[in-house]
Amino acid sequence: MQESGDGGAWQVSKEIEHLYGFHPTAPEFDGEQVWRQAYDVYIADRHKLGINRFFAEQNPHAGQMLAARLLELVRHGVYRCSAEERKQLLAASVQSVVRHGVSCYANACDNRRLTAHIRREALAAGVSSQAFRAWQ
Repeated sequence: MQESGDGGAWQVSKEIEHLYGFHPTAPEFDGEQVWRQAYDVYIADRHKLGINRFFAEQNPHAGQMLAARLLELVRHGVYRCSAEERKQLLAASVQSVVRHGVSCYANACDNRRLTAHIRREALAAGVSSQAFRAWQ
């Protein structure tokens, strides 16, 4: 997908959205495992693919959408992550908005509950106060 540039970044984020839409319809879907893998690959860059740089350079709003979806899953208790993972998700979301502006994706800019969740959780999770102020 990296070879496809901005379209590849967009497609990765859309696949996460498709999985999100699919999971309630399939009782055999092991969401916890899928969301953990999505976090490991696309946020923590477990495979050292330079995925954060890829999203930032090719389509930062696609990366922002992905982080927002994972944060929304955390907010709903569907994906339970460690405090460190939560901090990294919050930081990825906040830093993307600060650097690239908020995407017009509904879950990122028009989700008041998620925005309130980020507002409540970011500083407690250790996101820098300077980044948080810029995000606001």
